Amino acid sequence: MGEMKSALERALERAEQLGTLSPEEMRKRKEEEHILIGEGLAKRCLEHGFSGVLAEGMSKYDGKEKSVVARSALSVLLQSMGLEDTDLSERAIRGILNLKSGERIESICQEIEGVLQEYHQAKQRCHQENRATIEKSVRESLHRLRISGSAVGEINAGTGEEWKRMVTELQSRFGDRLGKLKTSLADALERSSP
Repeated sequence: MGEMKSALERALERAEQLGTLSPEEMRKRKEEEHILIGEGLAKRCLEHGFSGVLAEGMSKYDGKEKSVVARSALSVLLQSMGLEDTDLSERAIRGILNLKSGERIESICQEIEGVLQEYHQAKQRCHQENRATIEKSVRESLHRLRISGSAVGEINAGTGEEWKRMVTELQSRFGDRLGKLKTSLADALERSSP
């Protein structure tokens, strides 16, 4: 029983350890705290779609603190852009433009929006053009599993291995372009003034 420590004893030990942190450790801990704040602001912006959350949150900080919070938020926003979730990607772009502006940044964001739009159009076109082939492939797969006749209702052409292969090809092609644009955007954000 003597080995177990109460919550108060553990808290006092931790407080004692905190008191012995060097100035460098305190600075590092504060920076980590600001990184988490930036991530939280970005996640709220992405979740609700209201990019004003970022400006409001950023207004509470100055100098280096503001820079760390902004850099952290921008990182989360940048990572959130992807091919499949257009709404999330658009929120991320609005958030980025809310935090940083400039001709180069805006131009890259427009290119990203263009790639996302092209991807979804290509995916829709591919689905329409290959619907019969995809449905046939799904029916053949079901037949191999001895599922046929009235047990098979309407075939969802958005399922099946053939459709997954087609989507994977599209994702590869457009994902490469998106990845390059995201890298260019990260560089532009890094070079822009805080």
